[in-house]
Amino acid sequence: MFSRVVAFLPGYATSKTHQFDIDTIPGARMTDLIYCFAGFTQQGNAWVVGYPEPDDSSPHGKSNLAKLIALKKKWPALNVCVSIGGWNHSHQGDPNFKTTPVFSAIAATPQARQTFVSSCIDLFIKPAYPRLGPLFGGIDIDWEFPAPADRHNLTLLFQEFRKQLDAEGRAGGRQLTLSASTGVDSQELELGLLGSTLDWVNVMAYIAHEPNTSSQQNQFTDFNSPIYGSPAEPASNVTWNIDTVANAFLATGFPAAKLVLGVSAYARTYGGVSNANHGVYQPYAGPGPGSLGKQGVLEYKDLMVNYLPGYESHWDDATRSAYLYNPADQAWISYDSVESLAAKAAYVNQRQLGGLMLWELSADAPSSDGLLVPQNVPALIDAIPFGIRSLANKSVLKATSPSSPGLSFLEDKIFLACRRSEADALEIMFSTDNGGKFGGTYRSAESSAAGPALAAHNDRLMIAWKGSGNDNLNVAEVGFFADSQGKFGIEGLANKIVLGDTADGSPALASHDGRLFLAWKGSGNDNLNVMFSSDGGATFSGKYVSPETSDAAPALASHNGRLMIAWKGSGNDNLNVAEVGFFADSQGGFGIEGFTSKVVLGDTADGSPALASNDGRLFLAWKGSGNDNLNVMFSPDGGATFSGKYVSPETSDVAPALAANGTQMVLGWKGSGNDNLNVAQVALF
Repeated sequence: MFSRVVAFLPGYATSKTHQFDIDTIPGARMTDLIYCFAGFTQQGNAWVVGYPEPDDSSPHGKSNLAKLIALKKKWPALNVCVSIGGWNHSHQGDPNFKTTPVFSAIAATPQARQTFVSSCIDLFIKPAYPRLGPLFGGIDIDWEFPAPADRHNLTLLFQEFRKQLDAEGRAGGRQLTLSASTGVDSQELELGLLGSTLDWVNVMAYIAHEPNTSSQQNQFTDFNSPIYGSPAEPASNVTWNIDTVANAFLATGFPAAKLVLGVSAYARTYGGVSNANHGVYQPYAGPGPGSLGKQGVLEYKDLMVNYLPGYESHWDDATRSAYLYNPADQAWISYDSVESLAAKAAYVNQRQLGGLMLWELSADAPSSDGLLVPQNVPALIDAIPFGIRSLANKSVLKATSPSSPGLSFLEDKIFLACRRSEADALEIMFSTDNGGKFGGTYRSAESSAAGPALAAHNDRLMIAWKGSGNDNLNVAEVGFFADSQGKFGIEGLANKIVLGDTADGSPALASHDGRLFLAWKGSGNDNLNVMFSSDGGATFSGKYVSPETSDAAPALASHNGRLMIAWKGSGNDNLNVAEVGFFADSQGGFGIEGFTSKVVLGDTADGSPALASNDGRLFLAWKGSGNDNLNVMFSPDGGATFSGKYVSPETSDVAPALAANGTQMVLGWKGSGNDNLNVAQVALF
C-alpha cells in the first residue's frame, strides 16, 4: 500500500545559485526528508563520515542544520534522514569514474565497517538539540554503483548499520530507519538478503534515456522514465521501463512494500528534432536547452515557467509519459508532469509498492511562481496522492482519565483538558514542543462526569463540560499568566456560565465566523442540539434541536468557511457528517437553520467521532464499532466523500480527540483497558 513519500534535499540547494529555502518544505506532505550528501574523511588507515556540503553543521545562525532543526520542530512527524555517498562521493579519488575506492575500503573489513558506521551514529544520530532532541532519524546509503566484487561487502555494511542503529534506537526509545538508493539494476544489491535489514529502497528510475548521441541506446528521442514499453520504440533504443524494473526487483524476494519508486524534477531535452510524430522516437542533433548552464537538463521550475507555456503538450499512452515539443525551435522534452506522476502513483498502488521518492526538492516548481493553488505545496509533491501514514511521536501523559480528552491549538501551544480519574476534577495542561511532552498542569475546582471540550476562539481558549453529579452544561475561558521571567502558565477558569440546557455526555465546541458554537446530545433523550454565542461565550442563544439523533456526543469543526458536525446514529453505529446551515433575516438576525448535505459513511463507530480541519481537508477520527481500533480518514471535498482510511494499531475504549492548526494535526486518546492519556502526531503525506 502507498505509504511513503520521500524527498531528497541536497546541501547545495540553499546556495546563491539555487536559492532554495528549507523553511518552505511542506513537511506534512512527505514522510521522509533525506538531506544529502555526506562524504568521507580519512583518519589514519580508517575512514569516517563527513558532514554534507556545505559544512554548516553549527546549530546556530542561518546554517542548513539550524533550518533543519526548525523544520523538525515545525513538523515533528517528519523523518529527517541523511544520505551518504551520492555520485561525487561514490567516485571520490577516481578521475575516470569507474571504481568506488572509498566505499570499497569502508565496506571491505569488519573493523572498517564498524568504525565507519560508528562515526555516522556519532555525527548524525546521537547529537541532541535544545527543545528538539535528536534531529536525524535515519541513514540512507547511495553508493553509485558497487562493483560485483563489492556486493556482499555492501550487504555486510548494511547489516552493521542495522545493528548499530537498532542499538542506538533502543537506548533512545525511538525507531531509526535505514534505506538504500540504487539504480535500476536489481543485481547491484543483494536484495534477497536485505529484506529484513533495510526499511526501504529508493530506485532511481528516471534516466532510461538522455540526449547522448555517442550511445547506441540514445540515437533517438525517448522517454526518460516510462512506466511501460512501447511497440513503436526503435529496437536499438530499448533500455528499461519501470514495469520491467519493478518485476526484476520483486523477483529477488525483496518486499514490495519496501520498494519506493524514484521520480525526477528534471526534464531531458533534445535539440534539432523534426516534426514527425511530434518529435517522438526521432533523430536529434544534440542536447536541447538546459538550466544553470547544463544543456539537455531542465529543472522542473524552469520548464514550468519558460517552456510549458510556449510548447505543445502531449501524452504517450503506451508508456504513460508526458512530453513537450516546439516545432519552431525543433526542441523535444521528456519530463514528469502532474499527469505522469498520477500514473506512477496509480502503478505504485496497483503493484502495492511502498511509495514515491522525488529527486529533488529545489528543482520542483515553487509556489512563488504563482503556478500552484494548494497551500504552497510544490507542484510535483502536490501531485503525489495525499494520505495518512501513521501516528508518530506518541507521548504517554502522567495524567489519567476514564473519559475522552479535549484538544486544541492556541498560538504555538497544544492544550489538553481531561476529567481526572480521581474525583472527576477537570485538569488542563499544555505542550510547547508539538506534543512531545505536556506540563504546566492546572487542576480546577470544577468537576465533570464526562470528557471536556476545548476550542480556540478569538485568541482565547474556551472550555465546555457537563457538571459532575448533574447534567448542567458549563462554558468558561481558560486564563493564563506570564511572570516577570516570561514563564507561562494556566491561571484558572474565568467568566464561567452555567447554561439552562443539560447534556448526556461530552459537549462539542468550535469557533466559526466570529461565533462560538456548542453542540451536545440531550440529557434523557437522543436529540442533537446546537447553539451559539456572539459575545465570546458570555451568553448562548439560537438553540436548534435537530431531528437527527445520536446515542453519543457529536463533534464540531469549522472547515473552509462552513461549520461541520459529525455524529453516530442513535440505535445504530453509522457515522454521519453534515453541514450546519444558517439563516439571516432582513433585520440582520442570525440563526441555525438545520443540517444540510448529510452523508452517511460506510464506517461505523462505537462512541463519539472527532472532527478537525487541516490543510484544506476535513478529518474524521473514531473508535471502531465492536473493536477498540482508532481510525482516521479525510474528505478532500468539504465532507461530500471520505477516503484514505488509516487504522492505527493504537487502541482506545472511548472516543478520541482531534486538533489541527492548519499545518499539523494531533490525536488524543485514553488507552484501551487503562486510563493512560496519549497524544500523537497524525503523520500525513
